[in-house]
Amino acid sequence: MTSMVLSRSIAPHLNVVDVFIISNNTVLRSYKLGDTRKFNARPIQHHNILIPIHLRTANTIRLLLRIQTHGSPLQFQATLWENDAFRVQDQLKLLWHGLYIGAIFAISLYNLFIFISVREKSYAFHVLRALFQALNFLICWAMPSNLPSRAASLCG
Repeated sequence: MTSMVLSRSIAPHLNVVDVFIISNNTVLRSYKLGDTRKFNARPIQHHNILIPIHLRTANTIRLLLRIQTHGSPLQFQATLWENDAFRVQDQLKLLWHGLYIGAIFAISLYNLFIFISVREKSYAFHVLRALFQALNFLICWAMPSNLPSRAASLCG
């Protein structure tokens, strides 16, 4: 038996995603996912919408998705991963996200020290801009709640 994961590649603001895994005209499994549904109800606790798929050898399945979004155009692209490949890719992405946020905080701290020593207002604005940029990144792309769908105006 092969275990795979279907991961959405783009479209962070999917309010309702209903998934039906069908084999031989029988629904094997169904999931109710999306930003408006409880995070704890997801089959895989992850900030992205992930759908576990278990395939038996020489077995054909159909995957039906019902996707609904409010206030933004519907875009959906999914990638079917083997479990191990997804975990490696996800850990690398999280590492880069951590480095990005860490660099922003380091720059903010550096500018804060300069602001404290020279009392130039422009350095305070650099600190605030960098912190808001980090907050925007966290809200729009890294939070597992339905807050990203409510903060769509902040996300480019």
